Amino acid sequence: MEQAIIRIFEENQRVYGAKMIQAKLHEEGLKVSRKRRKPVLYRSSAV
Repeated sequence: MEQAIIRIFEENQRVYGAKMIQAKLHEEGLKVSRKRRKPVLYRSSAV
């Protein structure tokens, strides 16, 4: 799940926020809460 979040962020020139990442995850059939998305981005130094 963390890898999918980081992959989506990187594929979109590092400009997608948590809401757009959620939309892309939903398209891929993954359900991830907001409380899980944001920390992943911060831990990976993406944001």
